[in-house]
Order: sequence, then structure tokens, then C-alpha cells
Amino acid sequence: MKHYDRKNDPVLMKRHLYDRSGEYKAFKDIDKNVMKRVRDKIKILDFNRLGCYIDTLKYLTNPSIHTEFPTYDERIFFLIQSVDPDLFMYKEFVSAGVISKAKIENASDFEEKEFLSNIRRNQLNDYISKVRNKMGFFDYKLLSYETDLCRFLYKDKLNSSIKIDYIEKLFNKSNLINSFNNIDNDRLEKLNIISRQWYEKANNPKDYNTLAYNILTKSKALELDSYEEQLLLFIIVADPNLKLLDIYEEESKYNMIKKRSLVELGFYNKKLISLEKKYHERFYPEKKIKKFEKK
Repeated sequence: MKHYDRKNDPVLMKRHLYDRSGEYKAFKDIDKNVMKRVRDKIKILDFNRLGCYIDTLKYLTNPSIHTEFPTYDERIFFLIQSVDPDLFMYKEFVSAGVISKAKIENASDFEEKEFLSNIRRNQLNDYISKVRNKMGFFDYKLLSYETDLCRFLYKDKLNSSIKIDYIEKLFNKSNLINSFNNIDNDRLEKLNIISRQWYEKANNPKDYNTLAYNILTKSKALELDSYEEQLLLFIIVADPNLKLLDIYEEESKYNMIKKRSLVELGFYNKKLISLEKKYHERFYPEKKIKKFEKK
């Protein structure tokens, strides 16, 4: 019978490491010198190889580590740099487009909450499975630390963590837009260039609420000349293939359009349907839209 080694139990080591999370400062005290010291030590220890999670936990929970890396943030930074220096866990979570708890809480009725909760559950299961297959482990708390580290490392990039519904704010006056006829092909090409720049600069380019926030508050930096251009840029980034119009054609009821949009696009706003119609009429008139009354 195999003897149980309590000292090398990853669950206990992880609990021991995270026990001092109350000292956490979101990497505010991490500077270039600390980063270099951590990375140099990892090279010496050869802790940057695949499958070093347990070895790293064992090292970081040894009391002697407090002399070399005295703060909690330094040890968490060490853990990330050792087991996931490319922030795969965080980037994969972003790519998964997991529905937020806030979106579920703001659902209009119980049926919608249940629908969104099931989607979130499946998305999380798929995400965790993918991380385990790639990295050999999954650590939910480490994901939250990677999220903070990403914000810390790229805080100067065009991004933010936004809780207010800025998509709704962006579309608030969109009923005043009758057409996009004042936008010519040259400006459309410019908006396509800005769209590509968004994907290069934004830490999380598929966070469309943050996109809306930046469009509203940083129009000058984004070189947007009008409200029409603000709306067009959102469409070009968030739904360049006019997927919402395809859903609109295929479904006869708005509640199904909303459900599919939340799953396939990651967000929904009813006003976007009419905006995408005007966009297609101006630039892609060959795309036909079925006309029937939605309920």
C-alpha cells in the first residue's frame, strides 16, 4: 500500500501558499528588479518546464523562501512565471467568452437566468477541461491572479474592467441615425484599420462592453469623427460578418434571437439589429434580409 505523503499533497500546499492572501496588493509593488530576480531564480531551478506545478508549490511553501521572496505578491508572481509564463489560463478564459455572473443576475426573468446559468456551466466545464489537458492542472485562484497580473502588465494599453452597461449607453441615441450614407468607402477602410488596431492594443479585444466604453470615452484617441463612426466601429469589431442579422433571419421571435445572440456573439442589444440593417444597406446591399414581424 502506497504511503500518503502529506507534505507533498498539492491541495495542502496550495492551501498553505494562499493562506496569506490577505497580504495581496495586486502586484503593485512588483518592479523590474523583482521580475528579473524571479525569472533568474526560475532558470536556475529549471522550474519553467511543463509539469512543474507541484515542484513550484513545494518550493514556495518552504519557510526559507520568505527570505528571498518576502512578500506574498512576489511568491504569486513566481508561481505564475514558473507554471504559466504566457498566461495561457487567463487568455483561454478570455477566448472562452464565459458569461459573467453579473449578466445572469441582470437577466429579465427566471427562465433566462436558468438558460444563461446552463450556458455558463458548460462554458466553464469546457474551459477547465482544456486547461487541464494543456497544463496538467487547474487552479481557479491562480486564474484570478493571472487576470490581475495581465491588467498590471498592460495597464497602459487601451482597456479597462467595466461593470456598467456601456453597450446600452453607446446605442442609447442610435434611433436618431437614419442611415450611414455620410460615411464613404475611404472612412470605412479607416474604421477597418482602427478595428485591427483595437485587436492589437486591447488586452481583451472580445470584451465588447469595454470596447463600447473606449468608443464613448476615447473617441479622439481612436480617431472617430462622429457618432455614426462610433456605431460602425462597434459593428466592425463585434460583429463584422453581421451574424446578428443571420440570427434575425432564422428566428421569428425576439426571445430566441436574444438567446442565440448571447451564445454566439456573447452579448445582445436589440437596437443593434436595425443598425446592422442600415450598415448592410449602405455597404453590402447584396445581402438580403427576410421581412417578417417578430414577436
